[in-house]
Amino acid sequence: MKNDLLPLGSVVYINNGSKQLVIVGYGFKNDKGEMFDYLGFPYPEGFLSKDMNYLFNNSNIREVTFKGYSDEKFNLVNNALENLLHKGGE
Repeated sequence: MKNDLLPLGSVVYINNGSKQLVIVGYGFKNDKGEMFDYLGFPYPEGFLSKDMNYLFNNSNIREVTFKGYSDEKFNLVNNALENLLHKGGE
C-alpha cells in the first residue's frame, strides 16, 4: 500500500521519541547508504547542529501533530518522490 509523504513543515512524533520533529526534507541517506523518507529537526528549536538531525521513514511516525501546507504542486512532487523513494510503492 502506498503511503503518501507528509508536506514540509509537518510536525510529528516518531516511535519511542519524546521530542517533536519538524519535517524539512526528503530522501536522505545516512553514512551507511540507507535511504530514509524524511529529514527532521527538533521542534520548536529547528536546526541546532548536524548531530541533531533525524532521518526517519513514514513507518517510524507515531503521531502527526501538525500537517504542513500542500497544494497541487506538492501533490505532483509527492508522487515523484514516492516513486523514487519506494520504487513505485506496492
